[in-house]
Amino acid sequence: MALNRAIVLDYVRRYPIGVACGVVGVLLGVAAWELHGRLELLDRQYHELSESNSAILDAITGARNLRAEAEDVHAAVAEIDHGLFDPGDIAENHAYFYDWEDRLRVRLFDLRQLPTQGAGDESYRVVPFSLRMTGSYVQIAAYLHQLETGPRVMRITDFRIDNGDPEARALQCTLTVEVLAKP
Repeated sequence: MALNRAIVLDYVRRYPIGVACGVVGVLLGVAAWELHGRLELLDRQYHELSESNSAILDAITGARNLRAEAEDVHAAVAEIDHGLFDPGDIAENHAYFYDWEDRLRVRLFDLRQLPTQGAGDESYRVVPFSLRMTGSYVQIAAYLHQLETGPRVMRITDFRIDNGDPEARALQCTLTVEVLAKP
């Protein structure tokens, strides 16, 4: 061993820069190996956090969309609530139907508010109305269109059209509508 040690010491004395570079190279190699292992670990952690952050960003974006949708729903509910009938205000309820009579030139001759349906725990009630009118086909169609597209939420549940007065060339229409009303 003394011989090997002497050879190594002689080599170090003869080539100090080469030995120093060799030692530095070995140390840099060991450091590179260690950093490579840590880099793989950090890369895995980065990808896990990136996926987690993507999920969080998606949730935040979804929350913004949910807020916008909730605002739309609240606006729609407010619009519906504004157009609700009051089951106890029969005069106002009838006035709604008679308002369209003059504008559309139909003649309502029998309008009745039928007994209210759906009470209790429900948010809304349904108030049925029975209507009978006369007019031309175009006038009756325009009146029905106005009922369907007007500010009140209603549906036509029964509809019948017959020949009315042949001399006046008028048709007679009988229908039942259900109107959404306040509870």
